[in-house]
Amino acid sequence: MSLLNVNDLTVTLKTANGPARAVRNLSFDLNKGETSGLWVRVAAVNP
Repeated sequence: MSLLNVNDLTVTLKTANGPARAVRNLSFDLNKGETSGLWVRVAAVNP
């Protein structure tokens, strides 16, 4: 039995240049005693 179950998570951010998908179709389970981490890549472009 999972303590946390995430299915098909998608996150879209509103930007000045239109929508930007930050997360696409993320699914995972987190069980008792497990640890999860999140790695984030940020790309910035100067106009």
